[in-house]
Amino acid sequence: MIIEKLSKIEAAAKYNIYNEYRKIETIIEFKELLNQIDFSTEVVPIEDNEKLTNLLTSLKGKQLSSIETKLVEEIVEEQNLNTKEIKKCFTQLKKDYPGAAKQIRMLETKLFLMRLEDEIKLPD
Repeated sequence: MIIEKLSKIEAAAKYNIYNEYRKIETIIEFKELLNQIDFSTEVVPIEDNEKLTNLLTSLKGKQLSSIETKLVEEIVEEQNLNTKEIKKCFTQLKKDYPGAAKQIRMLETKLFLMRLEDEIKLPD
């Protein structure tokens, strides 16, 4: 009985390792595809599934695989969660410090510009 349990756990671990390896391969492929972009003239649409999928499909020259599509969804979801969290923090700051609204708006603008710059330049 214990051997069967261990065998099931082992099989699950191997499956997870395989999936993570495929994900790493996909990340490497995406980086190679995105290195074709001139980031001084183009913006990578990391907040929109359809636009990011279309960009990567165009760069790849064929449809994305299911694992590639899942990675696109993960990228966009993470970006949108970060955006929501930041907006939530600024909203709370405005409530807590109504006299500092101008300074908070300046911070929001600066953050927006920094994020736009990050979208244009692909980090290593």
